[in-house]
Amino acid sequence: MKKILWTLMFIFMFSPLLQAEGFDVRIDQSFREQTADFFGIYHRVNRDLMSYYNRQYFQDPDHSSGWYRVDNFLKWVQQNEDALKKSRVLLGYEKIALNQLYLSLEDDMHRKIFWGYLGARYAFEQMGLDGDLLENYPFSICSEDRCYAIASKNSITLGATHRSDYVGFFNIGMHEAVHILPLNSKRQGTSDSLPESATGKAQNLWGLPVHIKNGFFAGVRDFRVSYQRGLSSKELLSEYAETVPTALYKKDIFKAKQYQKSLTFCDFLNQFKPPVPFYHLSEKYWLDPIVHDNLLKNFFGEEKWKIAQQKAEENGYVALERYSYQDVQPIYEQYFKHYWKELGDDIELYNKKVNDDLSILDPQDHYVAFLYKNGPQMEFAFFPVKNFESHFDWTLNKLLAHSVEAIPFYKRLIGHFYKTGFSCEKTVAEAVKLLDEMAGPQSRSVVPDGYI
Repeated sequence: MKKILWTLMFIFMFSPLLQAEGFDVRIDQSFREQTADFFGIYHRVNRDLMSYYNRQYFQDPDHSSGWYRVDNFLKWVQQNEDALKKSRVLLGYEKIALNQLYLSLEDDMHRKIFWGYLGARYAFEQMGLDGDLLENYPFSICSEDRCYAIASKNSITLGATHRSDYVGFFNIGMHEAVHILPLNSKRQGTSDSLPESATGKAQNLWGLPVHIKNGFFAGVRDFRVSYQRGLSSKELLSEYAETVPTALYKKDIFKAKQYQKSLTFCDFLNQFKPPVPFYHLSEKYWLDPIVHDNLLKNFFGEEKWKIAQQKAEENGYVALERYSYQDVQPIYEQYFKHYWKELGDDIELYNKKVNDDLSILDPQDHYVAFLYKNGPQMEFAFFPVKNFESHFDWTLNKLLAHSVEAIPFYKRLIGHFYKTGFSCEKTVAEAVKLLDEMAGPQSRSVVPDGYI
């Protein structure tokens, strides 16, 4: 303390002379270094968070307000201050002491990296890993809104988006670091990484509340809270599909590996629009369930057809049994004879049209009878099994890595997507409702009012 007081007196008494000699910059640096040593990282972080949240106290022992997130983090900083002072951050090819970044927080890049590093280290240590491992992880800022951790290089790149404030960068740093948490099988130079479901779970567990203007990606990553706090459906559509059901995941999600590029919520749902039956052909291969009600009743039996309609109405779609070519060919023959009936006077052309359409059926294929909603309308077609299965179970398993939590959620949500006439935007509210039903409303992340 005496050193700081003497420095202040010295600056006050001799400032004009020092400025004249050009020493003011060096005195300022010396003063900042001494105040840094005295007040420390905890003091600065605590002061910044009090300013950011416009409050002085964050005690929340029963986790009822969400301020416990800030309180837990501040306690961690205080307990680990000595280690943090000694830690170094790799910027390019140079390792810079975290204290040095702290001294230059007026530099926007350094400020973002300082907070991003704290988020990354906090996540590592919450997972029981040594935070000093990060010393060999290069940190950088990129010019794009969305940047990535590069698993093969163990590097963490933080997006220089204009929307994210410094607390937002704490959560972004956490997110990117979790992507490349050391896996048991991870080797330097491999691309093994944890999926977006894991990074979202980390933010959900340990992220700090952020102002809504940051957007969901820099918050605690609870789809329901973002929706509740007024983020538009249009914005929520760009959340990662596998991150939406975060509340359903257990901590074993941190052992998963990522094999494919993640899709946004809307892009994921659009993977499940019914494909045109028989690949490239027109929609004439759909049988209108109302117009051809008698034809379908005769094929399935009245009771079975009635039950199928009820299930499709309730769930959005229903897959009926598999049928052979020999089963399907007669019903399509009747259908196409009706379809081309206006050509009945020209028998040769009439037979040609019917036979041409029937020739699309492959005698080697088996077919799935699929009844589904398209908004208020009901539609039906026989899909080749190989086309149909790749469109549903195989695609769900591939995109969601066989997730026992996310697949049941999306199977139900896809049905609602069908009922909306394939509207992603109209499916958002149902996703919120379904998460409350499957995970329980008590599983909603506790975040202070006004934050996400």
